[in-house]
Amino acid sequence: MANSETPKTIILQLNERFSERPLDEAQVKASNSITPGMLIAFDSGDVVPAAAGPTYPMVAVENPYLTPTYSSGKAIDTAYGGGDPEPCRYFIPQRGDMAYCLLDAGENVGQGDLLVVSATTDGTLAGAGTIDATTVTGTLIARAEEAVDNSGGAEAVRIRARFL
Repeated sequence: MANSETPKTIILQLNERFSERPLDEAQVKASNSITPGMLIAFDSGDVVPAAAGPTYPMVAVENPYLTPTYSSGKAIDTAYGGGDPEPCRYFIPQRGDMAYCLLDAGENVGQGDLLVVSATTDGTLAGAGTIDATTVTGTLIARAEEAVDNSGGAEAVRIRARFL
């Protein structure tokens, strides 16, 4: 039976028992904002939300040092901003790792559907649709671990995603 509790961290499960993933950090490029759960990419040494197309998956994670005095929100919902002194923390998921990512507004995916980086909102995931010869190698990022209907939503919502 699926766990109905809302996760409080981005990294939900690793592919090996008792394994760990190092957290790396980098500054967010000026005028950008990165929410934990977004896929990110490097741009001139700084990180930005990943654009659609082939990408090396890196996922922004919550700030483990966030204190209530720094923000009134939960760490998982507190975005890293460009120019902030606090660097964006991220991990590089391996095949089989599960993370609490963001599904783009207007998307409706079923459990087991393949996911790609959204073409409309950088850093979020979208359903891959029909997979055929036009699907570019490297664009398939993850598989949905749960069904999420955000077809009427105006903002991205959380989804459990298992990386390929």
